[in-house]
Amino acid sequence: MKTEFIEKFNTLKKVPKDKQLLQQRGRDFEELINNVFQDEGVLLKKGFHSSDRKSEQIDGAIEIDNRIFLIETKWVKSKLAASDLFSFIGKIENKFFGTLGIFISKEKLSENFINALNKGRRQVVIVIHGEDVELLFDSKNNISIKEYISYTLKVCSYDNILHFPVKKFLNIDKPNTSIKEIHSLNEESIKFIRNNLSNEPISEDDLLLKINENDPNLNNKIFEKIILMYSDIFNARFKNLNFDLTIIENFDKFLKLFHASKETLKTTAKEYYKELIFKSLAIYHRDFFSNTFSKFYIQLSKEDKDNIENKLINKFKLAFKNSDWNSENYITDIIKPIWKNIAINEDFKDFYLSIYLRETKDKFSQKKFANELVQNDEISAEFAEKWLTGKIGNIFEEYNKTVDQNDIKFVARTYLPLNKILNKDNWIEYINTLFTSVKQ
Repeated sequence: MKTEFIEKFNTLKKVPKDKQLLQQRGRDFEELINNVFQDEGVLLKKGFHSSDRKSEQIDGAIEIDNRIFLIETKWVKSKLAASDLFSFIGKIENKFFGTLGIFISKEKLSENFINALNKGRRQVVIVIHGEDVELLFDSKNNISIKEYISYTLKVCSYDNILHFPVKKFLNIDKPNTSIKEIHSLNEESIKFIRNNLSNEPISEDDLLLKINENDPNLNNKIFEKIILMYSDIFNARFKNLNFDLTIIENFDKFLKLFHASKETLKTTAKEYYKELIFKSLAIYHRDFFSNTFSKFYIQLSKEDKDNIENKLINKFKLAFKNSDWNSENYITDIIKPIWKNIAINEDFKDFYLSIYLRETKDKFSQKKFANELVQNDEISAEFAEKWLTGKIGNIFEEYNKTVDQNDIKFVARTYLPLNKILNKDNWIEYINTLFTSVKQ
């Protein structure tokens, strides 16, 4: 909402308690509301009298989502009676079928007033009152009254709700476009995918031309839709012997050619890390996904990051336990681009030290990354020593605390690669010292 409207509203709140001035304030409030609607492009008509009944005053008329609303504004200190509402409903019912109303009161309305909205009749009025008005004219909220009314109309149409507070609207994770625009974009994005990215091969030049012809908002919606659909489409090839791989190739071409907006990437990254990677590690580990969204990981909330990292650790534990090296590789592909952000979690270092010692070919993601961590000093000597001491403690317990020199030599050979981190001059003597410290 424009600053000038907010400033005007705050000025009206300071009007002295003079009968004449307060009456003028009511007219100024009506004008302010109409100016806001006009600025948002929905005003049809400012305050007027109906042509057939000169005494019937209407404060304004707007159009939102192809629905016509008559406006009634009130700024009075005294409690409004339900009769004021019924009078307004009468004005609405005198108009063409389907006409609706919006009753805007600066002061809070009573519960009896709200309950009268659908008493014995079909509900045709949206009420905005008290705190709603204050929040709409609060510069911190930056609310579009058009979007609020559009959303309220939708909610009240499918649920038994008499009043949908602006406070609740503020807490909804809303996109930047209106509800109507969202539905339109969703329909258009699905239509584009069906017509251009289905089973018919499409050249990169043709696809690029179609992308450039689209509205940027539509392309962003197509991008989001493809990211969400990708695993379902990919997995369908295993269930359907006649599945045409062309659709996957077309999806890949779109992802290669299209550059999503920063806001779209940020929104989709949250979905990617919270849900998609755990839905299908085997698909969403791929470089395109992990590299595209990794730069937005740091912007997630601490709570989201903690939950994601805990889920990744649990996935790692399961893969480690079952010797599922494929899943280890997939997890590595996902966390490698965000390592700087998650390295503080020592569970990950624990896994990669174990993998570093494992006799796995260096070409695989998890072993290759473990080697890089050691070579680049990403795992400190202090951590490696603490890790090794824990392993020796477990061995000591497993051998019922009877460990001889042959056992110590065996352990020294097993963990010798760790000396690249620890740099001990006499490795066997160092291992012997660790066993001695564990005994004590």
